[in-house]
Amino acid sequence: MARTARKVDTPVIDHDAIKREVADKPIIVLMDSSKLEAYVAALRAEVAECPGDVATARGRDVIRSNAAEIGKKKSAIDRERLRSTEEWRNNINTVNAAGKMVKERLQALQDETRAPLTAWEEREASRKAEAEAILADMKAAAVVQVGDTAEALRERLDRIRSRNLSDEMFGPRIEEVTDLRDETVASLQAAIERVEQEEADRAELARLRAEREQREREEAARREREAEEAAAAERQRVAAEAEARRQSEEAARLDRERQEAAARAAREAEERAQAERDRVQREHEEQLAAERRRAEEAELAARAERERIAAEQAERERQEREQREERARLEADQAHRNAVKGRAKQAIMSCGADEDTARKIVLAILAGEVPHTTISF
Repeated sequence: MARTARKVDTPVIDHDAIKREVADKPIIVLMDSSKLEAYVAALRAEVAECPGDVATARGRDVIRSNAAEIGKKKSAIDRERLRSTEEWRNNINTVNAAGKMVKERLQALQDETRAPLTAWEEREASRKAEAEAILADMKAAAVVQVGDTAEALRERLDRIRSRNLSDEMFGPRIEEVTDLRDETVASLQAAIERVEQEEADRAELARLRAEREQREREEAARREREAEEAAAAERQRVAAEAEARRQSEEAARLDRERQEAAARAAREAEERAQAERDRVQREHEEQLAAERRRAEEAELAARAERERIAAEQAERERQEREQREERARLEADQAHRNAVKGRAKQAIMSCGADEDTARKIVLAILAGEVPHTTISF
């Protein structure tokens, strides 16, 4: 529901009077909730006069002092509650309930007062932890392990060099951290040179080893080639003898093959005739099957096209419906906002402001330029 800004008359509180009254008789805040509200407001105003700034050491001390002072007042009232409990035993439930409210309200105010300092302390702890992590990383980066490669060390060196060592992060330790980075960079550069030399030495040893192994392979190949040539000569002699036997056997084989060829030709002619009959039958069946598949594919394509057209039509209708609904929502929202601003302007005009001034006040509230005041839509 829309709400308009409304002027509220706040009663004027004599802060000094209520603080003196509570100091003289703390029990009044336990028995009179209006006194408690006035006392909390007085303490809040006292803190607001000198709120402190977490950006400076003095400001943080002020915040710490303000919170401690409220804590003392809370303790004084709580002591008065404990003393009065024995005196007013018959009203103990009422007093304890009021005391709990006082503790909660003042504790809330104490927490609220100390909140900037607490937030600063948390940020300081986070900054220190990050700074220590950076220091630990640089120290660890300077340690070169067996097996580290020059490439890995160069990546580590690039990471250390790219560190942003700012005064905001390290404060008075910036020189110590900068020196540590420079030492780490120098250590890594020396390690890279050493590891690169070691890698070059290992590469040279590998090259020499490969050359020796190549020579050994070539010698073995020469011996194998000579053995193969001797074996080839023996094979040629045996082959010549075998060739003489083969020619004799070949003549007999050719005679048998001529007889077998005549019989085989007759069989193959019959087989070719049967194969041709089978091919004609198979092609006829395949043609019928292809025609059935084409008819089915045409039906499927037509059905898919109909479904696609229907889906596109439905999508267009859905988009048009959503666009109409969005336009209606935006128009309704704008009308509502105009109505709320109009009611706010009328309310301000009812306090004596002219229309132009009232309109400017409404715009200032919407822009957040009027503290503690908002207009809800």
